[in-house]
Amino acid sequence: MAAASSSSLAELEAQYRQYDELIASKRAWLKRCGVVTGADYWEALAERHSSLPCIEAISVSPVRVLSYREVEQHANRVAHWGLSVGLRQGDVVALMSENRWEFVTVVLGLAKIGVTAAMINNHLREALLHHALSIANTRHIIATRSTMPAVIHLVDSIRAGPTPQEAEAWQLWLLLDTTDSSVPHELVDGSHSAVKSLAEALAHCSTERPDRALRDRVRPRDPMFYIYTSGTTGKSKAARFSNKRWIGAGVCWSGPSLLGPSDKYYIALPLFHGNAMAVALSPCLFSGACAVIREKFSASNFVSDMRVYGVRRRWSNHAFIQ
Repeated sequence: MAAASSSSLAELEAQYRQYDELIASKRAWLKRCGVVTGADYWEALAERHSSLPCIEAISVSPVRVLSYREVEQHANRVAHWGLSVGLRQGDVVALMSENRWEFVTVVLGLAKIGVTAAMINNHLREALLHHALSIANTRHIIATRSTMPAVIHLVDSIRAGPTPQEAEAWQLWLLLDTTDSSVPHELVDGSHSAVKSLAEALAHCSTERPDRALRDRVRPRDPMFYIYTSGTTGKSKAARFSNKRWIGAGVCWSGPSLLGPSDKYYIALPLFHGNAMAVALSPCLFSGACAVIREKFSASNFVSDMRVYGVRRRWSNHAFIQ
């Protein structure tokens, strides 16, 4: 028994040294690439894995597969859109979306110009939604066809209340899920809220990478995005998720997860959750793997998704499963 325990301990020590050396080599590579922010980190990975599949969105028909290069180009469009509407370093944009490939490109694109994404829980309504948007201190709200009605309802109710000027400062952008980039009439029918099509705006934006100087004041501990607490013990709070923490999640978890460029990684959690956006997505990107996402988790489709889309690794709510 003593010999077996000694052998197990030696194996653990050897494995620890292996991971320690692996992490050190990854940090050295990031340093050579001049990585300081989450946007720097993503751009280095986009170059490294350029032609590999990055995101497979399985809720659309046909299934959409984007390479690292394509995700980078879409993120660049978002960055140029942000600049065109006056966004600058230190600003915040609220994002209320299901698990879509655009969710990732919006967060990455905003980070390229030093703008923080406030990732709003899709299920928030009325007073809770109002609180989340207020503490984000944002002027721009991006929502999808299914989440925008809640935002419009809130804006209309605020305009009818004692402080209508609060809602007047918000600009609403629709993240469409069809090839038609115009805002559906039924979405805004009967409302005084002006909703603009983000797809139309992005179509006129460049795919060229914006100048890194646009985020030159961003530091590693500055927030890359906000993740909201559950609100079970009071009103939800916007937790700062720093650039350093997002990068660190990729460096530390890419080893134990055993991910590689040939892997598909199924992310079951909503992307506005820290475990999904950081602990799952960041190491997936670092490893050059492909993130498989469904707009909303489906227990009935979970096993069939694994088989149909060739997923070998997946992230559940509590554990990494191989």
